[in-house]
Amino acid sequence: MTPFLALTCLWTLFIGLFSEEMTRIIQANPSTLAAMGLERGTDLMAAMAATVMVAAAAAVSVQGAARLGAEESIGRLGLLLSTRCSRARLWVGWWATTLVSSAVVLIASALLLGLSTWATSGQKEAFDTALEIGGCYLVPVLLVGSVSALLAALGPRWPMLNWTIILWTAVIGFLAEALDLPEWARDLSPAHAVGVLPVDDADPRVIVGQGVAAVITLIASLLAFRRRSLRAG
Repeated sequence: MTPFLALTCLWTLFIGLFSEEMTRIIQANPSTLAAMGLERGTDLMAAMAATVMVAAAAAVSVQGAARLGAEESIGRLGLLLSTRCSRARLWVGWWATTLVSSAVVLIASALLLGLSTWATSGQKEAFDTALEIGGCYLVPVLLVGSVSALLAALGPRWPMLNWTIILWTAVIGFLAEALDLPEWARDLSPAHAVGVLPVDDADPRVIVGQGVAAVITLIASLLAFRRRSLRAG
């Protein structure tokens, strides 16, 4: 978690500190802001930061799945399970820790973005916007984590596929307009399906639906892990 947290915090700090300069540029050309559907120049910086925040937070879960797969492949997981530690206990403990770590990266970066933007621009609304981004994108991040858990439950090689979700999240966040991607392709990114914050309002129905899907996927991952044989150990 530490590398992702450090890199994300550095990115959001840079964006926040640069927000004053962006605000000046936007104020000199307000039509640009209106064309983007934004209220403040700081919103543009927040939208840029949001993609990296979500991708980095979700990558923590992907890394957790890859680490678990590596532990299984070298036999350490089997050795641990040969003790009194049950599969259910190990699985719940591992993924509870991993998902909490993902949430910490997202919320910490949102707080840092909000505080740095507020400090440089003097706009408290920028702090509220950053917190909204962190709160609304928490469920999509956890959904990616639950998918990571399910793939890890299928076998140690499957977690590599999780990186495609992270890559697609970044592509949608930075290149969707340039590539003129259709809406259905953009909605394959869990974060985009919720809404492009702070340009759009978050869709509460999508958030609830993703939350339910995350819970179901986590339960399915536990059931799958309990029933399959380990690769080693």
